[in-house]
Amino acid sequence: MLNREENEILCRVGSGTPMGEVFRRFWIPALLPWELPEPDCAPVRLRLLGENLIAFRDTDGKVGVVAENCPHRGASLFFGRNEESGLRCVYHGWKFNASGACVDMPNEPPESNFKGKVKIAAYPTLLQGGIIWVYMGAPENQPELTGFLSNQLPEAHVTSWKRHQACNYMQALEGGIDPSHAAFLHSRLDVSSDPNPMNHLMANDKTPKVHVVNTSYGVLIGSRRAYDDEQDYWRTNIFLMPCYTMAAVDSGNRPILRWSGWVPIDDENTMRFTTECDPVHPMDTNPKHQSRHKPGSTGFLGDNDYEPSTTLPGGMFRTRFNSANDYLIDREDQKSRTYSGIRDAGTQDQAMTESMGSIYTRDREHLGTADLGIIASRRMLIAAAKALRDDGASPNGALTPAAFKVNACNVLLPKGTDWVRGTEAASEPEVGAYSKML
Repeated sequence: MLNREENEILCRVGSGTPMGEVFRRFWIPALLPWELPEPDCAPVRLRLLGENLIAFRDTDGKVGVVAENCPHRGASLFFGRNEESGLRCVYHGWKFNASGACVDMPNEPPESNFKGKVKIAAYPTLLQGGIIWVYMGAPENQPELTGFLSNQLPEAHVTSWKRHQACNYMQALEGGIDPSHAAFLHSRLDVSSDPNPMNHLMANDKTPKVHVVNTSYGVLIGSRRAYDDEQDYWRTNIFLMPCYTMAAVDSGNRPILRWSGWVPIDDENTMRFTTECDPVHPMDTNPKHQSRHKPGSTGFLGDNDYEPSTTLPGGMFRTRFNSANDYLIDREDQKSRTYSGIRDAGTQDQAMTESMGSIYTRDREHLGTADLGIIASRRMLIAAAKALRDDGASPNGALTPAAFKVNACNVLLPKGTDWVRGTEAASEPEVGAYSKML
């Protein structure tokens, strides 16, 4: 468990907080490209790390992310005119480019040089790997972009989607590195009817033996389950600084890699980004992915599974399965077919993490051996926040972007095998590695 002070350090991400400063040492996911589909399209409200922002794509196609309020009188630039390489406030016509510079001030005399003295807060952006990334820290600390394999592949080989969760980022993230919950929360009562072979293996041994190793990118978590007299089933989960997780994907014979980013909207809301990539084939050649990952898709759910779209930050990514309707739990289904009675894995996770409250008080929890990966990941984040606050030390991963080119995996290993070495080949996100995966 954590004490109250540690929990505050872990959960608070606003500007000037220890953890907020850790996040501001990394590029973080902000938008999907189709949210800003073309030059001079409508601007979008965005909230990241507790800051209200406006995103727009200018006439030249450059993405700008700027503070929401015009520095003149504070009107929202959401209502602005996106035109001629800048966003113009409709209140008095002040115009700002993607770098935040004021380029026009039509209510001032022509001879005035006032516009040269006014600038709005603006953050650098990158479009890479199916994500619009933003860097919110000091320019002198700007790192390279995180080195996920998805950031190094052609656009056709990558797909991404988002989902809003009404809770703190860390309790949402912890589900992504929890090696034992899938055998319960995501399971079926008749395991033989489950199409996912990994779930069959987990159902055979619901008490995994968990091991953890700290790495240059975060924490590698290995869970061992008995398979037969000669082999063990090893499944890895990965925590990557500051807010990413990887879990193995059931993709048949396709080399699909997936990572999730649990990006803090603010202290009490999270946007889950999920990216899948195939280093061999374009994503649209995979029948399993054709329908649910077309441009404009919001994820695994259907178009009718989301609340009516609003212009609130992330408004189109809020599902209609939520706490107000108990996530539409089906008690008859819970009795006869599924363990939870909740319709899909994403909603099952969302229901559990949101049911803890917006920020869970961790001094009330009781952790066991299956939670060793969660414990190690929390410790790494808290230590990074304290080291940055007290000594100015750069967090793990910020200076080693190439280390993020890893992958979670499932393998069968002879009993007694060093699990780190045994999973190493299957964890390398290269084409040849997949012959070693289940």
